[in-house]
Amino acid sequence: MPRAHIELDKQAVIAPVRRRTFGSFVEHLGRCVYTGLHEPEHPSANGDGFRMDVVELVRELDSTTIRYPGGNFVSGVRWEESVGPREKRPVRRDLAWRSLESNQVGLGEFARRPKLTDSESMPAANVATRGTLPALGLPAYADHPSGTALSDLRIAHGTPDPHNVRMWCLGNEMNGPRQTGFMTADDHGKIAARTAAAMKRADKDLECVVCGSSGSDMPTFGDWERTVLEHSHDRVDYVGEASVIDAVATVDEDRAAVFPVNRDPGEAAQVTIDVRGLGSSRTVEAVTLADSDVYAKNTLVEQYRVIPTANSSATLADGLLTIEPPPTSRTAMTPR
Repeated sequence: MPRAHIELDKQAVIAPVRRRTFGSFVEHLGRCVYTGLHEPEHPSANGDGFRMDVVELVRELDSTTIRYPGGNFVSGVRWEESVGPREKRPVRRDLAWRSLESNQVGLGEFARRPKLTDSESMPAANVATRGTLPALGLPAYADHPSGTALSDLRIAHGTPDPHNVRMWCLGNEMNGPRQTGFMTADDHGKIAARTAAAMKRADKDLECVVCGSSGSDMPTFGDWERTVLEHSHDRVDYVGEASVIDAVATVDEDRAAVFPVNRDPGEAAQVTIDVRGLGSSRTVEAVTLADSDVYAKNTLVEQYRVIPTANSSATLADGLLTIEPPPTSRTAMTPR
């Protein structure tokens, strides 16, 4: 059984944590967008078709930043097809997830949605299969007030005020061979540098996020970031990492929370957490998101197949919290 040990000490402060760290993303995958976030026929749907009951749940997460579109879907996106009258938007094949994309939710709708949850929007540009020039069209459409072809097009589409997007993501997990248009670190660093420089010629205050490695299991992990930043460090503002952290802990003045992830599809893991540095903790609450079938998913037929359930393996004794997350699971624990 894999084992991990974590120590929590609220006095051991390394650096302030920026609010943007606690962000999320939305991808056109399964029911995430259609019938999940967006369902015009639902009784709670707003004018854009977004379910307000889901919005209220997302507000509870207090997600500071929402990247859209997220995931491998980004590398097949033609953003121009996702704006304007919905009845005129084309249906395309999505090669990432081998599905059909209706484009009924796109840049315009999702630039407005984060305002419902008091989040910041971080749209993603497809630099994998399209490049710099189409990426430049994104802020030209979304942010320029008026008087140009793309800003006037936004106005004609019913949005007179700029969306005021301040941060743009340049691609998604570009070192993954599963990515449409995947690249070497040299290639991604160069196109990210060129695209960021061009975007900032239009607006010097824009912030750009370059792609980090898609996972710690990749042979290029570590070297990828170094090479990408050798080309782009003076042009970009952040590195976007994915799937490299298997445990996160947050500590406020009077409470803590720990979120271990077990990515192993075949074995449970044993995680021991030293919480003596947090002060007095006597009990622990733990819930785990998992299923006996690691490939199980929620569907319209089985909407609650995979849900958080109490994890009875959690124990707390002498300041040591021990738990066994099952295969392919995500767990949340709160020592009290």
